[in-house]
Amino acid sequence: MTEYYNVLTSYGNYAFKIGSLFFVVLIIWTFIMLIVLSIFDGGKYLKYFKFTFLVYPVFILIPCYLYIDGKKNWERIFNNKEYEIVEGYVENFIPEKGWGDKRDESFSINGKNFSYSRSYFTGYYNNSNSIIEEGLYLKIYHRGNGIISIWIYE
Repeated sequence: MTEYYNVLTSYGNYAFKIGSLFFVVLIIWTFIMLIVLSIFDGGKYLKYFKFTFLVYPVFILIPCYLYIDGKKNWERIFNNKEYEIVEGYVENFIPEKGWGDKRDESFSINGKNFSYSRSYFTGYYNNSNSIIEEGLYLKIYHRGNGIISIWIYE
């Protein structure tokens, strides 16, 4: 039995994506404002706008806080066993075709249905086009429809 996915080991990637998005938006907004202010007001208010750079640490610290808080939450969930386990063969597997496909990837194991899509971020497993396929024997730790750990029997 091999662990294929665990939310605790992949959670950093999720937080990094959110943090990177915040930072990129902030950088783009800053440069647009610098250009607009320097062109349209002759630089009068540009000196005040430079204080915007003092806001950067806040936008860096917010994703860090969310990462630490989320990691603690997942550790609590695992330590208190606040999840269910289903084990069996993958049935009714419907793959997601690709980006922009409106249909989520889905499958069931022993009557428990799971669906996810790489088109949106969740704290749970959402890696469509993975190794999951019809007839594969899996052990899945989940909360509701959210997959938090996948073990593959080989």
